[in-house]
Amino acid sequence: MKKISCSHLKLEGDDLLLLLISMLSVFSIWPLVYFWTYDSLAGGNDVFNVYLSYKMSQDHGGTLLSLFYLPSILGGASALPMSNMNEIFIKLGLDPLWGTNLQIFLPQVFFGYIATRVAYDLHLLLRPKQPFPNIHAKNYIFSTNYSHVLLLIGVTLFFAFNPILGVRSINGHQNLIWGSLMLVSFLALALAFCNKRLTITLMITTLFSFSIVFLSGQQQMSAYTLVFGLPILFAFLLGINFSFKKKVLSLLFATFIGLLAIALTADYWVNYLIRILSDETWRGLSTLTSENFIYSYTTATANDWISSLFLGHNVYPSPRAYGFLHETNYPLGPIIIFSLLGIFYRPTRTISWGILASGVMSILFSSRFDLFVTPLIKTFPFLSLFRVPARSFMIFALMQSIVAISILLATYQAERIKFITTGVLSLSLFIILSSTLPREILIWLLALPLIVVIGKNLLPWKIFAFADRLPLAISTSAIPIALVFILGMGNIMAIKDRLYKFTSSPQLFDSLAKTQEKIQADLPLLKNPFNRAILTFEHPIFLFNTPSIMNISSINGTFIASKRFVTLLSVLRGVEIPPSEIYFKIFPEDPAYDALTYLYNVKYLLSLKDHTLLYQENNTTHIWAVDKAIITPDWNTLAQQLKKASKGKNKQIYKKAFILAEDLEKSPYKSKLAIKTPPSQCSTAAFSEFRQQSNSFAIDSDFKQNSGDCLTIISTNYSKSLQVFIYDQENKKNLLPTIPINGALLGMIVPSNTKKIVITPTFYNISDLRQNL
Repeated sequence: MKKISCSHLKLEGDDLLLLLISMLSVFSIWPLVYFWTYDSLAGGNDVFNVYLSYKMSQDHGGTLLSLFYLPSILGGASALPMSNMNEIFIKLGLDPLWGTNLQIFLPQVFFGYIATRVAYDLHLLLRPKQPFPNIHAKNYIFSTNYSHVLLLIGVTLFFAFNPILGVRSINGHQNLIWGSLMLVSFLALALAFCNKRLTITLMITTLFSFSIVFLSGQQQMSAYTLVFGLPILFAFLLGINFSFKKKVLSLLFATFIGLLAIALTADYWVNYLIRILSDETWRGLSTLTSENFIYSYTTATANDWISSLFLGHNVYPSPRAYGFLHETNYPLGPIIIFSLLGIFYRPTRTISWGILASGVMSILFSSRFDLFVTPLIKTFPFLSLFRVPARSFMIFALMQSIVAISILLATYQAERIKFITTGVLSLSLFIILSSTLPREILIWLLALPLIVVIGKNLLPWKIFAFADRLPLAISTSAIPIALVFILGMGNIMAIKDRLYKFTSSPQLFDSLAKTQEKIQADLPLLKNPFNRAILTFEHPIFLFNTPSIMNISSINGTFIASKRFVTLLSVLRGVEIPPSEIYFKIFPEDPAYDALTYLYNVKYLLSLKDHTLLYQENNTTHIWAVDKAIITPDWNTLAQQLKKASKGKNKQIYKKAFILAEDLEKSPYKSKLAIKTPPSQCSTAAFSEFRQQSNSFAIDSDFKQNSGDCLTIISTNYSKSLQVFIYDQENKKNLLPTIPINGALLGMIVPSNTKKIVITPTFYNISDLRQNL
């Protein structure tokens, strides 16, 4: 009993040290090789949106609830899909720069650790009789053999800097990365269970990995894992050298950890699910029903797959713009050759065929091979809800690299070869100092003969006979160590080739800090998020999102908007807006500008000239009651009516409420609005200054001059998630039904004795849902 306890303690210590090695490798390579400095942002492209999301979370209270509905973005929308790990890091007191950088580094640390565990555990199953000569089968770090520890460091570096994940990470696609790690984490638990090598460290890290997937609402990679991970799981069941019962139990255990993550994050993913299943969100499930949406952004081509064979991004030039490369280029390098070896190497044959099947499925799906795509979508219709199908290739790429390393481990012999360290370090430095094309040639020239020797040891084929004549100056036992460092250094440099210029903290915001201070001092009305501004200038980094980074409410920005907002914008412009659109920019020359200025209370048009702030003030309001309700048959008619009502100085748009017939049909106000026209004195109703209370918005009202109830409109997007409460003169609270007005805005009939209106976004709490059920 004592011996078993000691073994498990060593195994736990091994895992903690392995996690530490992965962490140290990431936090040392970035400053030493990439020359990243601690006061700069480590990525670009969508990383700026991750930074903005963090800052917005921090500015609005740091909780998920605070992002559920923000009237300051796109006339009222949710920032939930961008939240990811913000709430965790904000509670730890991290600023936006470090909160964003950690979201780049942590996936590297976790994959470095978890993938290394999978590779070693898979190797134990492939060679159960002789897993590691001269080393205890249950441990891999507690060894006096430094060459074995060197091999482990090389493997961890190789995985931590996997370029497919690294390129995604520096482009701000952290949610896709965590989603793609689902299958890896799942198999890590299953393999550890089979090998009796479960540790608290492994269970906590995989539980965290699963939880982040549900915390960030990552539906695409979850869906792809279910479809393109099926052949791999099936191959696992058939090809692993354990009883079928034990393999099923291992998968059930991994499923249990996944379900535990679902339970821990229920408050988050339930709200994500409710949101995407609703008919209110642009790019929600009700919007993305067309099969063509899959290929609306980009489709993989033969050139993309050829370019993906190389680690350098410009070795095989792609005709695509650089901004699209991270979506279509998946740098594999010489490691892909192991996929072929794995098919013929008996211990890995079955699982390698499963991984290859997943890769072929992904290539056909991504390249729009209709004979395959059509039946696949009919079988799994939810695949039609996601664009950029090439992302499914990440599952194949990650899994084949893990199996490749397990094959490489199969040829390792734990001999003491003293010159390995010097040779490997010299080789690594040489690769790091080489430029892209010479480096690529060097890596392939060095890796191919080493792979041939490994192939000879694994497969006694005559085709490998010439390997005995290769002028290799190192022992065959050292080949796995040399090869894993060659490939690892290639991975590290593949990411470096694609790095964006690091952006320092002052560059991120200080350039507009004085302008923001000036705006806040001169225009205090903008503290009210229902008072909006359109900026004619942009931050050189944040572009569309300049208002948000300056904490200014606007209808411009890069977010997933309300479906009603986009539909209204589309009909006012007279053009169809693509279902995948998330970039919205509305300026005075826009056909929709005049109407949207009144509807969304665009109080100011701000511009900069010679570093001087100029602004044009509009006579608009954030809440108004109308004299007349007009039922309109469709969106196109509504657009014409709104355009006409927004012209001239009479502001007819503030005197009339246009209600779509379909909205009236579903409204609790149907009979009231259809029969009774609101009294004409409603336009004189007074509303005093807006107040914000936590995540609620309060508006005082004065209806003393009115004898009837008034149809009232608030300049924010209608949403079923918004609850409106009214307080009467005796301070009694009542829930008020709402209705969409003017196509997109929040409307209600306010009783004449109302003293205060309070708008509160609804956040669904699991315990509350249970009580309601």
